[in-house]
Amino acid sequence: MQNSNEAISKVKILIAQSCMTIGEVSQKSGLAVSTVCNAVQGKKLSLKTVGKLARALGVDVTEIM
Repeated sequence: MQNSNEAISKVKILIAQSCMTIGEVSQKSGLAVSTVCNAVQGKKLSLKTVGKLARALGVDVTEIM
């Protein structure tokens, strides 16, 4: 598992690469905006949440974890 700074960078990069806003990622994933923000900030997430985020961003979960 990576440290928080690496995870933050990856989620931010993946959102930027997807050309979506946090709100759009929220809508596409079915997650609350606050949950997507938590992911960007490197807070702990459930595996289910990581899966939804990865699916919305079109990446494998291993790219986020």
